[in-house]
Amino acid sequence: MKRFILIGAVLACILVGGVIGVRAWRKSVMARLEEQAFSRATLLVRGGTPLDALACIDEEPRSDIRLAWSKLEFEAIVAARHIPRLISAYGRDRKRVMEHEEASLLAARAFLAARQKEDFSRIRDAWRGREARPELWLALDSDVLCFDGKPREAEKLLRSRSFDGEAEATRLIRLGLLAANRNLQEAWSLLDRAFDLAPANPEIRSFRAQILEAINKPAQARVEYVAAHVADPKNPCQRRREDRLKLPV
Repeated sequence: MKRFILIGAVLACILVGGVIGVRAWRKSVMARLEEQAFSRATLLVRGGTPLDALACIDEEPRSDIRLAWSKLEFEAIVAARHIPRLISAYGRDRKRVMEHEEASLLAARAFLAARQKEDFSRIRDAWRGREARPELWLALDSDVLCFDGKPREAEKLLRSRSFDGEAEATRLIRLGLLAANRNLQEAWSLLDRAFDLAPANPEIRSFRAQILEAINKPAQARVEYVAAHVADPKNPCQRRREDRLKLPV
């Protein structure tokens, strides 16, 4: 009898040990797969394909090895300029968004467009006086005035400051857009000055294309739209603008 009890105990130990071993092995495999997925998603973000990174992040299961998925996802959201997910992130972790300047600018623009003044003001006030990219905040402030039907005040604000290099190009682009409402030649001149400072800026080519459309030069507009798309191929807005004109270049 004792012999059967001993054999039973040994078999039970073997069985329990086997179950524990299988679980440990499975946990190890899952952790290794997750680490590989995390590395793949990180490379996608760093390689300039953040939308692919987000797809990878969404597909991968999470284990308990505590990888920085949340931080990586936020980085991918900002890089992809994925506004719906950014606003969702703002709802979950407002502090993270408001401590990141690019994310704050994107969220502020979204709230401005949606007329959510409280959220917009909260972000804008948080960055007032400590802007690392003052030209972008100046452009945003001018857009606020335009939204409020005050284009003259917007232009006055834009002319109150100047910058160097590509930052100055951002200011000139906004001035060009305002000038387009009254004088297309002046608008073109401002965009030309911006182009000299930042020839790779896709907004300049896109806005020049819109001016060419307005003066009924579709073939030349198409050239500018194509150039804008080449400069920013991952931006769907550039593709949609280009597709508006199906003329050969």
